[in-house]
Amino acid sequence: MMKTHTLWTVLGLTFVGFVVGPGSLNAQDRDQKADDAESEVLAVDDGIVLTVQNHHWSDMRIYAIKMGSRFRLGTVTSQTSETFELPSYLQADISEVQLLAVPIGGVQSVISPSVYPAPGDEVVWGIQHNLALSGTIIG
Repeated sequence: MMKTHTLWTVLGLTFVGFVVGPGSLNAQDRDQKADDAESEVLAVDDGIVLTVQNHHWSDMRIYAIKMGSRFRLGTVTSQTSETFELPSYLQADISEVQLLAVPIGGVQSVISPSVYPAPGDEVVWGIQHNLALSGTIIG
C-alpha cells in the first residue's frame, strides 16, 4: 500500500484555519476604515499638492527634479489639468525642486524656476502654448 503525502505533510507543516463570524469582520473593517481615513487626512495636510494646467497642444510627461535626480510624477493630457501629490522626499527642506515637462512626441521641453514648497503648500504650474511663458505659483 502506497502512502500519498501533500506538500504540507512533507514539509512537516500543519494548516490551521479559523472561522470568524461576519459581525466581528464588519467591526474590524469599520475600525480599519476609520484609521485609514484619519491617516489620509493627516497625509493630505502634510503633503504638497501640485496642479499642472496644460494649455499646450502636446500631452506632457511631468517630472520633479531635486538635487540632480529626476522623479516622474505622471502625464497631463493636452488642454486639461491634473493634480499630483508630491512624495515626502521631494519636500524642499534642504534644496529646491524644479518641475520638468517633456512633450510626448515633441522635442522642446520646459523647466520651471526653482521652487521651495513646504508641507501643506499647493503648487500650480501653468504650461502655455508658448513654453517660455509657462509659470508657477505657490500658495
